[in-house]
Parts: sequence; structure tokens; C-alpha cells
Amino acid sequence: MGVVWRGTDERLGRVVAVKQVFLNQGLDEREADEVRQRTLREGRIAARLQHPHAISVFDASIEGDEPWLVMEYLPSRSLAAMLGEHGPLEPRLVARIGRQVADALDAAHQAGIVHRDVKPGNVLIGADGTVKITDFGISRATGDLTLTRTGMLAGTPAYLAPEVARGEDSTSASDVFSLGATLYAAVEGVPPFGSDDNALALLHNVAAGALNPPVQAGPLTALLMRLLRTDPQERPSAAEARRELGRIAHSSTSTSTSGWSRSELDAADARIPDTRRPAESDPVTPGGRGRPAPTPTWRGSPFDLEAESGEALRSPAPSPRGNGSGPHPTPAEARAFAPAPAAAPAPATGRRGRPTTLVVVVVLALALLAGIVVAFLVARPTGSDTGATGASVGAPPTSAPVDEHAAMVSAVRDYYGIVPGNPAAGWARLGPEQQRSSGGYAAYQGFWSTISSVQVSSATAVDDDTVRASLLFFPQGRSPVRETHDLGMIQGTNGAWLIDSDRVLP
Repeated sequence: MGVVWRGTDERLGRVVAVKQVFLNQGLDEREADEVRQRTLREGRIAARLQHPHAISVFDASIEGDEPWLVMEYLPSRSLAAMLGEHGPLEPRLVARIGRQVADALDAAHQAGIVHRDVKPGNVLIGADGTVKITDFGISRATGDLTLTRTGMLAGTPAYLAPEVARGEDSTSASDVFSLGATLYAAVEGVPPFGSDDNALALLHNVAAGALNPPVQAGPLTALLMRLLRTDPQERPSAAEARRELGRIAHSSTSTSTSGWSRSELDAADARIPDTRRPAESDPVTPGGRGRPAPTPTWRGSPFDLEAESGEALRSPAPSPRGNGSGPHPTPAEARAFAPAPAAAPAPATGRRGRPTTLVVVVVLALALLAGIVVAFLVARPTGSDTGATGASVGAPPTSAPVDEHAAMVSAVRDYYGIVPGNPAAGWARLGPEQQRSSGGYAAYQGFWSTISSVQVSSATAVDDDTVRASLLFFPQGRSPVRETHDLGMIQGTNGAWLIDSDRVLP
């Protein structure tokens, strides 16, 4: 339990959220100190995750015998508040919200972090539709969802997974169940196990897995039932959930069951980043689509572009925005601060909410134009998968997946053949999510002005919407820097591949 204050980071001149963690009454000094240390430890763990759909933790400390956490500030409303105001939401809108939460969970799970408290109250929705989950790794430390010394439940069990209600440890599969319970509540208006005021009776129902099948979920129904399976082994991963939610978000069948007006739904829907992908592919954001997804390295808040990561706080490298002093950061550091070009056209109907915290640019591949692609492939050093772009250029929709993979790889090589010499053309090859995460075209241009050149050592499609590229950056006046990036790809309205997210692998 605790209270969140709005504060100011006077050193860096930014607004932050400061959470004061209350110690449960009745704890002796040894137990209270254990909670303090666990809070600090969990704060450090949460700080490892820098993702566009997760509230970042900047610092943790003990003041006045109580733990305090300094976090990213996001002007927003919680999903719980939205449900209280509007009632059940439209399934397609819920899918879009859920897709972004699943993306953050996937990145967390790949980083070895289990949230433990996924629920509507911890899902924040910003004014522009950006969704972020908060309180990573904190609930268990503060005892919000564990049994107390007296055996009473501290907090509601409504969103717990059955195995956790039975006393087992929380796992990534438990988070997936809680995500399903959260989305269920968003479309049905109540959690899957009801909202019995008797916490122990509710806990019994949760442990038994006795949920009420959804009746208003429409296209979400089948996925919800998979997310809410009693056996953790039978649930999809967060990455799989993200992909399915992306498809559902753009399905044509969706009936409105919310109290929102059609105009409100359309406006909210337009603010949430698009996740559209071809019917056969995996639409959605960063994080591992069935493969390890490294912690994103370049994060951007639509409300506070100055909100750097915890790493940035420890090493205040200047932002490409030009409002800092001192030497230029490395490419990875610079991207951690670089806002995505704001004013350039945002071509894609992309589906990704993939945070790109460390990388500022990698983005957007368009390139299905054979002539351009071939020209760049000839001019640049290539890896083993230079790819047959020509085959994908006039390929019918039924062309083999390998052709699409080659087209994505070619688009990535094309992009890095354009920057840093022509940032305007590079900007046009970024998807809307990546452009927004970058913080504006001026910042994007500023970053590339610090780089003399970049080489693609190798590029490989690791799945239907991700290209893994080994890149060698040559910063001006500094030693070369080699990085491996996972680039999330989407297709624009003209079918060209764009880079819509960028993650630097450890």
C-alpha cells in the first residue's frame, strides 16, 4: 500500500512520480526492515526494464523509515477509472489496450521480471492513447497480494492466477492469467471470478479456477479463455498474447458493448497506436514473439520527453535534443534520449507498440521498390541474407513467407544505407510508433548529426515481423560502436516495410 505524489527532479528539471510505500501495521522492526530491503531490491529489478509501455523506475531509497520509489510521470487515467466511468469497453479497443500491456509483459519476462500484480488499477492510459503498466516487481515486496502473518489477504484476489491463490510462486504464466483477467473485466465489467466482498470466498473460487465464461467479449472470447486456463502450462506466452491481441484489434467483427459513444470510441481508437499487419503475420509490438526479447533501450514518453531511464540518471549524457552539455553519448546512449521525429509523415498502419528505448533510429523499412533496394544492396556490405527484394516487389499476397522476410531485410539495409546522410528520407521509413517514440524529427536529425556512418554487418529475419541486425556505428570523434538490434517491422499503407520499433540486445 502507498500513495503516489507528483514531484520535480530538480537536478534534471523534470516531473516525476514519487511513491511512498507504507509499511503494514503490526510489523516488528525485523519484518519492517525486510520490507524496506525488498522494496529497494525490487525497485532495482524494475529499473532494468525500460519499455515504452511500462512506467520506468528511476530511483529507490529509504526516507523517514519508509521506502520511496521515484518513477516516470505519466498524465493518465487508470483502466480501472475508465471502467468506473464508462462501464465495459468495446472488445477491439480492449484488444488494443491489452496488446500494449502484453508487449511490456513480454519484455519484462524476457528480462526475468514477473509483475505479480497485473490489474486494471495498474494499467495507465495517457491522453494520446499510449498504454503503460506500472508497479513492476513491487507488489510482492510491499505485500499487496500476499497473505499476512495473520493469514488474512491483503488486497483483492480478483485478478490472481489460481496457482498463486493456492500459495504457489508467481511466474510469467501467472502474469498472463492476470492480463486475461484484466481484459475480461474490461469487456465484461466484472472480474472473471466475480467481485465477492468476502475475500476468502473469492480466493477459494480463484484457487478452484471457477470462472464465469465471458458473454460480451465477442472476438476476444477464445483468447480470453486461453489466457484464463487453470493450468499455467496451457496458457499462451505474453508474446503470443500480444500477437493475437494485435490481430483482434484490427479484425472487422467487433460489436460495441460499452457505454461509450461511437465518436468517443473512434477518437480513443485513433489515439492508440495501430497494430495492423497482414493477416498471416504476427502483428504487434516489441518483445519476443516466441523468442527472447531483450530489454528495450530507447524509451520515449509522449508526455515527458525528458524522462530518461534509470541508467541515464546515473550517467547524465546529453540528449540529442541539444539541451545538455558535455560529450556526445554513444549511439546506444544517444538513442536512449532521442525523441522520435515528430513532424514527418507517419505512413504506416502499423501494429507495434514496441518500445525502443535504447535505440533511436532503427526503424522503418520500406523498401519493396526493387530498383532502390537492389542499388543499396550492391553498394553496402551485406550478410548472408541480402534477400531477394525483387521477388517480393510484385509478389502476390500469397507469396511465400521467405519472400516477405527477404523484403524486410532489404528494407532494413535500405534504411541504413540512407542514414545518416539523408535523415529526412530515413524518417519517412519509420513507422508511427517509432516516430513518436523518437520525440520529434529535430531530435532524430540531431542524433544522426553525431554519427559519421553506420554499417550493417548482418541482417536476418528472426520471425514474421522482426529483423535482427548487427550494426557498426561510427560516432564523430569517437571509437566505433557495435550493437545488435531487433527491429520490429510493419507494412505501410502502400505495402512497404517500415521500422516501427528498435531494441538493442545485450
